[in-house]
Amino acid sequence: MDKEKLKLVNKAIQKQIRKDLWLEAKGLVKLAPEKRLDELLELHKADNGNIFCLCLDSIKYDLWKENKVTKDDFPNFGDPFIEFHE
Repeated sequence: MDKEKLKLVNKAIQKQIRKDLWLEAKGLVKLAPEKRLDELLELHKADNGNIFCLCLDSIKYDLWKENKVTKDDFPNFGDPFIEFHE
């Protein structure tokens, strides 16, 4: 993973989401594929904060489908309308 890109995403997190969720979001993006980091950076550049948060939810769901996280990991992320079936 590109460490510089991860730093940029972490800075974007600090501007796009609530402070109390920063650490959780940063942990989540460490597991995300690079193409999803690119997506987050584009959303940040376009100042699409709500979609930025939805992208984090989607990243969690994709990681769950790949068995990289459980539904209980990163509990503040994951769209409430996405059903997690184990």
